[in-house]
Amino acid sequence: MQNEISDLESVESRAEAMYLLPRQHRLHWAYDTMADWTEDEWRELAPALWIDAEPQGRQRGPWLEFLRAAHHKVGLLLDEQGERLPEGDIEIYRGVSGAPRPGCRSGLSWTLDIERARWFANRFSVLHGNPRVYSATVDSQAVLAFLTGRQEREVVVDPHDLRRIRILERLPESKPDPSPSGPRSYLDHV
Repeated sequence: MQNEISDLESVESRAEAMYLLPRQHRLHWAYDTMADWTEDEWRELAPALWIDAEPQGRQRGPWLEFLRAAHHKVGLLLDEQGERLPEGDIEIYRGVSGAPRPGCRSGLSWTLDIERARWFANRFSVLHGNPRVYSATVDSQAVLAFLTGRQEREVVVDPHDLRRIRILERLPESKPDPSPSGPRSYLDHV
């Protein structure tokens, strides 16, 4: 960590500083520096920090506090301009696997795309079993971030704002595709 701190002194932007730090220290760094962020830095750094930090569920409370602060500063967080979030009540989906546990049905990260939710449900089902897709309703004004850069159509919410949470589908256990866009072979990467 000491090397990263000395490197931070020579950077030209906060984004550069953030990426010099190990992932596990970035949220803490954001808390230490966010009082000085400009609105443009909030718009750039908050979505980038969220996207890069997967999995965020291990620090749910700090993440939710950080995202609320970002939303208060600049409104809805976006990683790209393009698709607009629908207005009013929207149906969102969340794919999970494994034994039901607290928080899995009321996580922060959802999607507008049911196929993407199915992919997430199957992603680790070969290890954990029990793949399922939840649906919920949320008012678009309560959405903290809408992130489309990874083609996930990710909707980040405070779980307390979710309504009508239910299991929409229980999926058969199967070996998942290695990528959300479909099966690929080793040769596709060579």
